Amino acid sequence: MATSDKYKRGSSGYSIEDEKNAKRYSKLVRAEAQDASMRKNWGEKGFSKSYGQDEVEARTRTSERNYKENLSSAEGRDVNKRNMDFMEQEVGKIREANSRAQYDHEKAAGDPYATELSFEDWKKL
Repeated sequence: MATSDKYKRGSSGYSIEDEKNAKRYSKLVRAEAQDASMRKNWGEKGFSKSYGQDEVEARTRTSERNYKENLSSAEGRDVNKRNMDFMEQEVGKIREANSRAQYDHEKAAGDPYATELSFEDWKKL
């Protein structure tokens, strides 16, 4: 009897689908952490912590490991689903660099460059 790809074991001992989901979750965590770091470093208000590249890497590895550990129970799988949904929403909110939405957001947040420059001049920074 052939086993579907969903239940075939990958190199870590988890199913191939679980490995893909853990990797996807870690990529979402990385994208969110890098965005927060860049926005803090650019002076955007509302960010209390700036992640260095080492911390971004550590959060990425930890998130993948925690995702896999949560697969051992029904409660953990539910946590993974909620976390994945949340991170997809958060990463979906990340504004494209030099977009009108980013300019408007930074202007509303009081960024001095956005408040003093037109959108066209701000894009050239």
